[in-house]
Amino acid sequence: MIIALVGRPNVGKSTLFNRLCRKTIAITHATPGVTRDCRTENIEFYGLNFTVMDTPGIFDHESDQRFVQDMQTHAIAAFDKVDIVFFMLDGRQGVTHVDADIAQVLKKLNKKVVVLVNKVENDVHLAHVAEAYSFGFSDVFPISAQEGAGLSDVFIHLKTLDQSFNRDHDDARESTEEDAPKPLTLSIVGRPNVGKSTLFNMIVGKNVQLVHDFSGVTRDSVKLSFDYEGRDFYIVDTAGIRKKIKEGDALERISVSKSFQAIEQSDIVLMVIDALTIDDFLDKQDMTLIQKIVELKKCVIIILNKMDLVPVKKRPHLITTVQTILNNEFSGIKNPHVLLLSAQRPTSLAKIMVDVLIIEKRFYKKFKTSELNRFLQKCLDHHKLSNVKMKYMFQIKSGPPMFFIQGNKTFDIPTSYTRYLVNRFVDEFDMGGVPVTILYKNEKNPYDEAKGCKH
Repeated sequence: MIIALVGRPNVGKSTLFNRLCRKTIAITHATPGVTRDCRTENIEFYGLNFTVMDTPGIFDHESDQRFVQDMQTHAIAAFDKVDIVFFMLDGRQGVTHVDADIAQVLKKLNKKVVVLVNKVENDVHLAHVAEAYSFGFSDVFPISAQEGAGLSDVFIHLKTLDQSFNRDHDDARESTEEDAPKPLTLSIVGRPNVGKSTLFNMIVGKNVQLVHDFSGVTRDSVKLSFDYEGRDFYIVDTAGIRKKIKEGDALERISVSKSFQAIEQSDIVLMVIDALTIDDFLDKQDMTLIQKIVELKKCVIIILNKMDLVPVKKRPHLITTVQTILNNEFSGIKNPHVLLLSAQRPTSLAKIMVDVLIIEKRFYKKFKTSELNRFLQKCLDHHKLSNVKMKYMFQIKSGPPMFFIQGNKTFDIPTSYTRYLVNRFVDEFDMGGVPVTILYKNEKNPYDEAKGCKH
């Protein structure tokens, strides 16, 4: 069962969305029009299991009418699979002509509509609740999305509308295979206007995210599921991260924070770069973003977008240039996968997913201790530290892969030698694009312990 939250800007849709999800997912701000894309979450609330959809505010605006129409089209198109619409009004302001226009649209959709008059924290605003009945919808409830007041009445009413709510959810859950692989989460990051939302729409197979010819269209991180060759994945589109945020722009700071949060919660990061901006170097902001991905120990695929605009002769040079720069600048990851593609072409999905599945295997790969020790010996034969003795190497975890080398005086091992080992490891076991961590464990000296023993 899918419930959509609908209404003009600033009536509290995203606040209610966060309340139902029991966590802050959607950005809420006093600025009108913050939510620009539809976002969905599967949740349980008051004993009901359903999908809730937050939609952009539907409204008239004098500037850039084409962009506003795109937002409205996205919101209305998303209603195809919706079962119930929560039509939200502002109980403090009362009914407006925009609310009346939205009500007319909803009546044509032939959906069950429940009117929620929000921001009714006291009896002063109850008069505006009566106005809501003028639209002709029979189910009207005063609520406070901020405080959660009145929501119990709404969901008790929903239970009477459809007793199959829980049954459908339970049947779907029971039919899921227990041994199915965990869905990977991919996040798309990059500077504004590099084609992130176009790539997102191509991957999910429909125009979910707004795409426009000016920067800053995507403000919030949007997560959707998609299927590829019978397997489930999640994909997250994020707001573009600028070189410098304007002073006092709190909304953009929140958007950037959500983008970094998406990176942290993802398994593989698709770092999108405008191929037309690359010469013999990468933009400083691109380098900063890649550094953040490396610090968070995330796998990364570099996507050089807009390849259809790049001359054929120049394409191999672009890939070589990017790989060389990243290998020289970042010690936490080596030989990252670099794809040159066009986000507008559906065939690009197969290219991306081939690399995603390869990197997933590397990310969770488990190594035998015997092969690790053969590798260590080869490294020592080639380059050995005179004052350090390394005895053996073993894996302590995968996803991402992490290893211990045990020996004597390991605290004397310089950072450059660790980088040498990591680079050799990536080359030896073909682990490009995956963060590899090598730590050291200093072997205890039995004579020191004996001195400390009490007789």
